[in-house]
Amino acid sequence: MEDEGLKCDEIEYEGNIVQYSKADNGKYKVVRVISTDPQVYLKKEFQPGETIKGDIRYKITDDGERVTKYIV
Repeated sequence: MEDEGLKCDEIEYEGNIVQYSKADNGKYKVVRVISTDPQVYLKKEFQPGETIKGDIRYKITDDGERVTKYIV
């Protein structure tokens, strides 16, 4: 049986890989940070539930297939 729970995606945010999900209010929330630097886990902006500052946009690259996610 598959877990139908929280759906999340990944993006580079302030130089770190962050898994995020879209909240009911339309904002993006941190689910989990992926880093080898233990100091990153202590930063408030990477704590689960924190709002990602900026908006996540999607752009189709020139090859027409890959999608690049970025924050504005």
